[in-house]
Amino acid sequence: VTSKSVRMDGLFEDRTSWFNIEMQVENRKDIPYRSRYYSAALDVKNLKKGAEYTSLNPSYIIFICQFDCFDKDEAVYFFQRMDPQKFLPLGDNSYIIILNTRCSKEVPEGLKALFDYLNEGKVCTGDDFIGKIHNEVISLQHDEEVAQIMTMEEEYERRNTAARREGLEQGLEQGRAEGDAAATL
Repeated sequence: VTSKSVRMDGLFEDRTSWFNIEMQVENRKDIPYRSRYYSAALDVKNLKKGAEYTSLNPSYIIFICQFDCFDKDEAVYFFQRMDPQKFLPLGDNSYIIILNTRCSKEVPEGLKALFDYLNEGKVCTGDDFIGKIHNEVISLQHDEEVAQIMTMEEEYERRNTAARREGLEQGLEQGRAEGDAAATL
C-alpha cells in the first residue's frame, strides 16, 4: 500500500453485544485510560433514559495496536473487572481486549492473517475477511470526502499538540519566574 493508511476505528452491535474497535499505531501510553473512557461512552450512548442498568448489553472495547503496550510480548490481552483478592468477577459484562500485532510469539490462528495485513499489507488470498477489509481500505483511500476528513483530523491533532506544548512551556516559564522572584524576597 503506497498511499496514506486509513484508520480502522469502528462501532458495531449485534442483537446481544456492543463492540468498539480502535486501531492504534502510536503508543501514547494511555490505552488503559482510553479503554475506560470508551467503555463508559459506549454505555452512556446505549442506555436509554429510564432503562434498567441490567439492560446494558455486554460491551467489548478492542484496541488493535501495532505495539505492545504492556511489554509482555503477548498477542492478546483480555481484561474484565474483578476483585483481585478474591478472584471474583464483577459480572458487569464489560470487556477490554488489546491486540499486539507486533507480537513475536505464537499468534492465535484466527489473528495471523489480520496481523500480517496490518503489519505488512499482506493480503492472504484464502481469507475472505481480510480480502473484504482490504477492498474497503482501498475504497476509502480513493474517497475524497474521507481524505478531507482525515486531513482535518490530522491538522486538528497537530495544532492541539502544538498548543499544549506551547501552554506547558509558558506555564513552566511563568513558574520559574515566580520561583526566582520568591527566592529573592
